[in-house]
Amino acid sequence: MFHLAGQIDVPKSVEDPIGAAQSNVLGTIVVLESALAIGAARVVDSSTGGGLYGDAEVLPTREDHPIRRLAPYGQSKLAAEGYCELYTRLHGLSTVSLRYANVHGPRQDAHSEAGVVAIFCRNLIEKRRSTVFGDGRQTREWVEVGDVVRVNLLAA
Repeated sequence: MFHLAGQIDVPKSVEDPIGAAQSNVLGTIVVLESALAIGAARVVDSSTGGGLYGDAEVLPTREDHPIRRLAPYGQSKLAAEGYCELYTRLHGLSTVSLRYANVHGPRQDAHSEAGVVAIFCRNLIEKRRSTVFGDGRQTREWVEVGDVVRVNLLAA
């Protein structure tokens, strides 16, 4: 079973931390309970990297880097991972949480906060400037949606 749903907008999670928790924490519990009810072999949970590690001191960032959430979004995804681990211990349900960076690909919404690649491409097509925060020397990790699909299938 694949858990790909959730609230992914970081600024929105700051404005509405209860909504982020309802979607990402309670939603994960619903998925885990459903997996138990149908006898699913495994739950593959889609989590986050940047939302957990914040402004990491080391790039690329290893999974054992200290967790430094900067928004309720990251906290809610960490709690969701914790529930996956708990259901493994309590119920023997096999779970794995995969921490993805900025996923991009075809049909990505250029009007959402999470669609940075799509936003920049739209701005190029429309000959508009893209806004880059900071000094422009930041790095960001990207992962193509097809790679995410392959990794999810392997993890299942």
